[in-house]
Parts: sequence; C-alpha cells; structure tokens
Amino acid sequence: MTPDRGKILVIDDDETIRRNCRKILEPEGHTVETCAEVPEGLKTLQGDFFDLVLTDPRMPDMDGSEMIKKSKNTGLIIDQFRE
Repeated sequence: MTPDRGKILVIDDDETIRRNCRKILEPEGHTVETCAEVPEGLKTLQGDFFDLVLTDPRMPDMDGSEMIKKSKNTGLIIDQFRE
C-alpha cells in the first residue's frame, strides 16, 4: 500500500483532464478530488484542506487567477497551462 502523499483538488471543465489527473495521481498515493466548475471548487475548498490545487486558468465561469485570489485555505495552487 502506498502511503498518503497529500490531498489534491483538480478543478477543470475538461472531464478528460480531471480523469487523467486522478488516474496518474492516485496510484502515487495522493487523495484526489475533482470539480468541473470554479464555484464548486471554491465550495469544496471551504469545506476541506488541500495540499495542492490544480486548476485550468481559462474556464468559462471564472478566471483561474480570480479563483486563486478567492481561495484561502490551501497550501499551493498551480494553474494548468495549455496551448
């Protein structure tokens, strides 16, 4: 059994990105939660602590940078950059 390596929240409107992040991170021992929209992600952040948040900076309901400013209880947030 792999030791718990931290809790990660993935916020992305692309289901494939969310699924692949979970598929890659969980076998490495991370607990992964996913959200499809920023408001859902912010609500999830209010109810729990995450060591890392991965978010798409270009989402339809809110800019990733704005989401970062509104989140207060996480260790580290990384925007995903895609071309």
